[in-house]
Amino acid sequence: MRLSVALIARDEETMLPGCLESIKDADEIVVVDTGSTDGTVEIARQYTDEVFEIEWRDNFAAARNYAKALCTGDWIYSIDADHINDTPVSEIKAEIERIAGHSVASVLINNHHKAAWLWHNEPGIEWQGRVHEVLNQPATIDTAVAQSIRPRGYSNTKRNIRLLQKENDSPRTRFYLGREYFDLGDYDKAADWLQHYLKAPAFPAEEAEAWLTLAKCQWYLQQGTEARASCLQAIGVNPDFTEALELMAEMTYEPWKSKWAFIASNSTNRDVLFNRSAHR
Repeated sequence: MRLSVALIARDEETMLPGCLESIKDADEIVVVDTGSTDGTVEIARQYTDEVFEIEWRDNFAAARNYAKALCTGDWIYSIDADHINDTPVSEIKAEIERIAGHSVASVLINNHHKAAWLWHNEPGIEWQGRVHEVLNQPATIDTAVAQSIRPRGYSNTKRNIRLLQKENDSPRTRFYLGREYFDLGDYDKAADWLQHYLKAPAFPAEEAEAWLTLAKCQWYLQQGTEARASCLQAIGVNPDFTEALELMAEMTYEPWKSKWAFIASNSTNRDVLFNRSAHR
């Protein structure tokens, strides 16, 4: 099985060398630059002849699909320039052999989030979404493949909000607008978007995450009663949600604090969207 690695980049001369060094043993590396003004293109050409430059059109999915179309391997592995591939390419290929029969597989990002970034190179699979883009087919199997995110020292939250506001209204757009405003510290706007999302949630793991983030917004806005009610909703969707159970312990007094903490310590944290709990 030939493995292609696909990535898009812009002004990544600091991050890109580490990323490319970690995947240099792949059969093919395709780098699509979206308008760099630094040394990104020159660095990429030290690792691969397949470096292409396109105009940035405020659409991550479009750029990723351009890179995908240039890949000739049997399988494609996606990685970002600020990520490091933690799994040797030989082991990635072994995983591909193991998951034969599946078209899309998940990889572990930063030890807390599963993402469908490894897939069979076939025409029907493509990226969608201007930002927080995803494949149009879900992962049907997990792998042992892992990547780590390196801290940039700055936030892209305002850019992400701008791109999300260009998207058509959908549960996913509402969910991520809520998360981005939360990261920005605008808890009122975050709560509004999350409540809008929760009128028609997409799937349980995302719904539980939305309730938890809403609870955090309300807690920071000193709305304790509402925060506890929202956190209970998250637990109702997923009773094994460790972070929600830990938050309930934080937001209550004894004797309930100890009881919630005990339940949290015995939870499995299964089926969560993001595994941020220090205990799991």
